Amino acid sequence: MRRTMWLRLYRLGAEGGGYPYCWTDSYALLRADGSICEVAGYDRASGLLFKPEGEHYPPVPVSPSEADAVAALEKLIALIKDFLFVRGQDRSVALSAMLTTFDRRSMSTAPLHAFSSPAAGTGKSLLVDCVPCSLPAGRCR
Repeated sequence: MRRTMWLRLYRLGAEGGGYPYCWTDSYALLRADGSICEVAGYDRASGLLFKPEGEHYPPVPVSPSEADAVAALEKLIALIKDFLFVRGQDRSVALSAMLTTFDRRSMSTAPLHAFSSPAAGTGKSLLVDCVPCSLPAGRCR
């Protein structure tokens, strides 16, 4: 469904000379310059369409404090707190994968994330499933 909508929007933009690139996001998006698009509709600066689908998100502070950052990090950590990571770096990779889902489209390149475990049945597939669930609406793409 989303691919069909994207193709329709792309064709519409291409025919009218409007949209250089278009993708829909249902959550606020990070632009390449680091600013945040929080206004619904086509964002010419990023080439993306922000369509919150009835969701209402609190505004993001222009200059978040360290306390704001720590609070946000704690929410992400809470999503993966029950996983048994071998090393601290392993948890950092999981957090990096989660954060990359939020700002991937603002990056010219993005890190590749790989998941492995010392034994079967440790939850790596569940961890991979948690990455898109960190999105505000919890919808996988």
